[in-house]
Amino acid sequence: MTHSAPHWIVLPPSLLESAWRSALKQEAARTGVVVCEFGVDKAPDGSGIVLIDDLDVAQSAGASDNNLTVIALPPFIDLDGCATASEIHARVEAVSRRIAAAYAFPGHAVRDLTGKIDVPALPYFSSSSVGSPGVRKVTAQEASLRQAANVFLDGRAHWSSGVFTYDDRNAATAPQSGRLDVTGRPRFLMSGPHMSLPAGVWQAKVSLAFDHEVSNRRFRIDWGGMEAFTTWEFSPGRSGVFDITLTFSWDEPGPAELRLLVLEGVFHGSVVFGGAVISRISDPESASQDGGGAEERKSVA
Repeated sequence: MTHSAPHWIVLPPSLLESAWRSALKQEAARTGVVVCEFGVDKAPDGSGIVLIDDLDVAQSAGASDNNLTVIALPPFIDLDGCATASEIHARVEAVSRRIAAAYAFPGHAVRDLTGKIDVPALPYFSSSSVGSPGVRKVTAQEASLRQAANVFLDGRAHWSSGVFTYDDRNAATAPQSGRLDVTGRPRFLMSGPHMSLPAGVWQAKVSLAFDHEVSNRRFRIDWGGMEAFTTWEFSPGRSGVFDITLTFSWDEPGPAELRLLVLEGVFHGSVVFGGAVISRISDPESASQDGGGAEERKSVA
């Protein structure tokens, strides 16, 4: 006798996650389909639906591509309860890993959330039956991370100054303005965001503006993982706005970090970090051999 398996539905982290869970349970109840929450309820015997927010855990628990559906909800990284930079980095890495895995799933995925929803084990239902999410105030950093997470949808996104963390001198103001007071000893000026990227070659095009006081100082910029990364040391040579492009290849999915260091003491001066455009390089051969380079742009007032 053939034993049917439950169907797994992956709802990656999103502000809409709770509303979609409720809608799926409501639709299942209308047709007598058993629904359980993984890790909370007992898994249904035979047919039924298992709801989960982690594709990797579902596959480890025995789900196959044939009995999995990903509902590609708009990604969101909740930083509630994170008080330190290390806690934020850990949360971003853990949650973005689940989002990245869901969006990279090669099997059945519901990506159009505006029309009829096709989920095996349930009849077609309208997305209009999904209720509105509860009111939830989004912090400035969460809003910046939500924009940065477009990299999972489009393979390209702008990572603004708001997704990064900064040294003590600039921690309060740099997330909003991008302006870094470089005065002081050699140190890391910024780092982050530890967002997990799918395997592949990824490019970071970084915008930095140097004033005259620091134009002859030495800096270093890193792009890649925590231990292996592309690095480039440079001195701007003149004031102005520069685009610095670096590439790094991830052999497997992993957290990404962009870091800027000042390599010598500075008596006075500042740098303005304009964020970075992160994009996936479709042709690895197009990645530069030395991993980085700079192009001066016209300085802006």
